[in-house]
Amino acid sequence: MRLPSELMALIKRIERSSACCNFSYMGVDCWPVLRNTYMSLVSHGKPQRNGAATPVLSVLSAFNQLVKLYFSSGKTHSIVLTDYKYQARLNGVSYFKDASVIKELLTSSGDQCQILTQSVPRKKDGCKQSNSIFFLTALSVVISRMLMMLDFRKVIGVYLANFFDNEELGCTGSSKSVDMRRVEQNIYFVIVASFLFRVLLKKIKPKKCFIICYYSSLGMALCVACRRLGVETVDIQHGVSGLNMRAYGQWGGFPKRAINFNTLPQTFYCWAQSDVLAINSWADEGEYHQAVLTGSIWRQYTVEYPPEKILTEVQLEKEVRDYRKVVLFSARSTELPALIMQLMVEAPRDYFFILRLHPDVVDGDICVLDEKLRLMKAGFSLTKSTISSIYADLQLADIHITEWSAVVYDAYFEKLPSIVISDVGKDYFEALIESNDVSYCNEVSCIVSEVEGQPNRVKVGDSEGARTLEQLYQIFK
Repeated sequence: MRLPSELMALIKRIERSSACCNFSYMGVDCWPVLRNTYMSLVSHGKPQRNGAATPVLSVLSAFNQLVKLYFSSGKTHSIVLTDYKYQARLNGVSYFKDASVIKELLTSSGDQCQILTQSVPRKKDGCKQSNSIFFLTALSVVISRMLMMLDFRKVIGVYLANFFDNEELGCTGSSKSVDMRRVEQNIYFVIVASFLFRVLLKKIKPKKCFIICYYSSLGMALCVACRRLGVETVDIQHGVSGLNMRAYGQWGGFPKRAINFNTLPQTFYCWAQSDVLAINSWADEGEYHQAVLTGSIWRQYTVEYPPEKILTEVQLEKEVRDYRKVVLFSARSTELPALIMQLMVEAPRDYFFILRLHPDVVDGDICVLDEKLRLMKAGFSLTKSTISSIYADLQLADIHITEWSAVVYDAYFEKLPSIVISDVGKDYFEALIESNDVSYCNEVSCIVSEVEGQPNRVKVGDSEGARTLEQLYQIFK
């Protein structure tokens, strides 16, 4: 396993020594697709694919929504591409977080905005303001597979072979073939999906396209379609960014025939100044891509429209009152790191641990973890991130700990210190560590020392670079 900084350094060496960046096929700049797919395959967290088949009725429902979108939407000021996993409930209402805020601000001023979701339609979706484009995705998959089989010239195959044959990559055997095929599939998918998106966008005629996670294959396809139609694309930060994150850091080797990659968005809305600097350090060279500091759009919405506390949040607030220190740990799975397990055993008994679990964890695994932790006699609470608000947990905590998680940003906005305990986290949050906003510790004694050195939590701070909703609207329009 290579660390993000090591993998980035490797890619930069290849970028400087080869012509891979200048390859365009059927109107698609392929290097961003290749670079991002390869780095995701060999990094610390390989992408997981759900093998469950999509029900036929869901596919038909998605087709119906796509047809209605095409024929009934008319001219639209903006579209926002997002996913159900970015949903949250606020005062009993479901939101697509940033996407819903953008739509609310634009429509309240008379500008039509459409939220497009990548997922299949859901019958019990609380957000009625969205349209699924899952059928466009499914159709792109089918057509792209057909194009792959009919490409007897193997143009993309030769291009990928030149990259994967590089000795520095160390690719051999079946894994090399699998990785090459995955990249080839993604390139063909972007080609097909970008064409279908152009057909849709010519009908809708948006001025802007906001994208939650541009570096998915679908997001890159939308970037290509918008670039060819002269529509501005905006990536809205949704997670870890910065100098060593593959989708945002250290892009270079722009095509000699152009000043940008059409598979990257034009504008990046960033949470923190360090992320703006990381992007603009390479974007300024292209004179097309740029980063803008917006702060967290969803957080600002909850600041101006404070949510009522739900029952679980009220109960947790009462539970932590008897403890001197409250530690919030953002867990990536129910397999807690050995260091955290050791900390819960050796920490003073007046420490309370809020263990915030990733939304993808299975409820059955949570029950197993709960039984295991009860044997340790430590004060703790297991909180699934889809149940309670992250801001409610942050207001109770004295410090935040994680291997690596975007919750570091949430804590940073609230002026709550974070500790990263993995080398991956040390890489991703390098800038915040250098500015002493985040610490790196890999020993229990170091963590306890950091916790004891923090004053007890008394109030929530103000987000760096925060914009009021009115200021955000001026940026959105």
